[in-house]
Parts: sequence; structure tokens; C-alpha cells
Amino acid sequence: MTSQRPTSPPELDPTVSPYKRRSYNLLAMLTLVALAGIAAYILLERFYKPAAADGDPELARFELDAQVKSLQPVTAALEEYYRARQDWPEALNELNLEPGMLEEFTSLRLGSQGELRFNGSEALGPYQSGTLVLAPQGVPGAPDFTWQCRGEGIDQAYLPDYCQAGDLND
Repeated sequence: MTSQRPTSPPELDPTVSPYKRRSYNLLAMLTLVALAGIAAYILLERFYKPAAADGDPELARFELDAQVKSLQPVTAALEEYYRARQDWPEALNELNLEPGMLEEFTSLRLGSQGELRFNGSEALGPYQSGTLVLAPQGVPGAPDFTWQCRGEGIDQAYLPDYCQAGDLND
């Protein structure tokens, strides 16, 4: 009858060479470092945003474009209000908008002659205190309005292309 030795992990087995034990530990450590690096890369890609102070013209144009497009129900309500009354509202709450529609636009205000004004996002960096203005253009009583877009205190490089040209309806 042969006796069987109990098996033990390589780091405890006295018959295993110390070099094999080191290579086993090194391989485990390299695997862990590689997995941690992959996890860090994925997290940075998903959650990293450039510092607001730097300003990113491409990101600013993208975010301002998204904000302007999400204001289309507000511009439509302004047009409807003007057609019905031949005058502009004094406050945004006079418009027939869905509840909560204006909650995401904390800096949105109504200017004179139906202008919509709002401050830009953090992506504008040094220009985030600037104002983006959407102004209705057209002859009173005309069936269609056009909206012009302009920036006040915002470098042109940070504005969407149609705001640089001044026309929103391109």
C-alpha cells in the first residue's frame, strides 16, 4: 500500500522550487494589475469630463445645440401665444407648457420681444457666464417665425454653427 501525500498549494509545498513559487506570485500580481488598469480605463472613459475652467469648444457646441433643440416646445408655445394675442408674454409661466418642462432650464428667462435667454453650460469654461439668445424674427402676423441665435459674451468658437451664422432655422 502506497501512502498518498496530501496536496498543498505551491507556496507551502517544500518540494516545489522557490523559483516556481515566485513566478506563480508574479503572475498573479501581474494579472491583478492588468485587471485594475482595465477597470480604471473603463471608469475614466465613462465618467471623466474635462475641467470646466479649461472650456472645450467642441463639447460646448454639442451641449448648447442639445439645449437649443430641447427648447423647441418653448419656442412653439411662444409663437402660438403671439399669434393668439399679437403680443409677447411677460413671463414663461403664461405659456401652455407641460408641467416640469422648464425645470431643466434653471437659467432660462424671457427677454423683451419674445427673446429666450439662458446661460451656457460648464463646457463653456471661461464663457459660462455668457448668454445664449434665441430671438424671434419676422413680420407680426406672419404665419411662420424664424428664430435667430446669438451669443452674448461667448466666443464664437463655442457656439453651434447656426448660432455663428445667426440663424436657427437652417
